[in-house]
Amino acid sequence: IHSQVVVPSPLYVMPSVWVKLARLKPRDPQLAERFELYWNDQLLATLQLTPDAWGSELRLNAAAAAALDLGEAAAVRVAQGEGSAEFDVRIDDAVPDGCIWLPSAVPGSEALGAAFGPVAVEKA
Repeated sequence: IHSQVVVPSPLYVMPSVWVKLARLKPRDPQLAERFELYWNDQLLATLQLTPDAWGSELRLNAAAAAALDLGEAAAVRVAQGEGSAEFDVRIDDAVPDGCIWLPSAVPGSEALGAAFGPVAVEKA
């Protein structure tokens, strides 16, 4: 009997010419953001970041953006615990004061901790 341990293989970013239903990275349009999970060479799940999806930008309101001297095209570094990652900014006044909105399970968020909890945000 032959036994083999198989580890799931996630894909987060790939060349944009490989995918049709994916969001191009704002800072490098030759790359596309898409989440695929492979197990034993079989596609198990795909969570696409299509143009209709919310995307992987960090959202904060205009007052918070002004306090950090951020514009719509800015980037921020988010730190949580020992991890940190950079995200593009989207100004969204639906986000309450003192809060940010960052979806989990998007490229970059794997470097952070829990989906809910305190974070530090600074201009990148």
